[in-house]
Amino acid sequence: MNLLLQRKATIRQFLFSLLIVFIGPSDSAFSEEVVMSGRLILQDGNQGWKENTPAPNSRIKSGFTIGVAFFDDNTIAEKQYIFAQSNRDPDGSVSGFSLYTFDNGDSLLMEFEASWTEDGLIGQYLRVLEGTGRFTGATGGGTLKGVAGPWYETIMTDVRLDLVLVD
Repeated sequence: MNLLLQRKATIRQFLFSLLIVFIGPSDSAFSEEVVMSGRLILQDGNQGWKENTPAPNSRIKSGFTIGVAFFDDNTIAEKQYIFAQSNRDPDGSVSGFSLYTFDNGDSLLMEFEASWTEDGLIGQYLRVLEGTGRFTGATGGGTLKGVAGPWYETIMTDVRLDLVLVD
């Protein structure tokens, strides 16, 4: 009887091993951590800005801007973002949503927060809201930091996206 139980256990272990080989151990084994760093160049003009005054001594700005991101791995993405900013925030805080559309059609929608400081714009991508193509099911965040640029109505920003991609 003991021999029969050992054989059943061996057969179960063999079948389980086959499943691991042909199907895979779990979804988490098919995730990949990816860091994408690059330079973002955005239009700074006031064309997309709208100012509202919802209460005395209060002002809210909102807007839409578009630009291009050049990543270190030679991928290029169009970046569109919408934002809101209140004069009640002493640090000039801005929050909004960024949509990166890559040259192959894949896209990544992220939520961000940033502040204008003495050193320029500094912020973070809080989370991935949605992705398509390579970025379907992605999670993660990132950072952004303004850099000095040579053009008057252009914002240059170094970006770093820390992502976990799944297959």
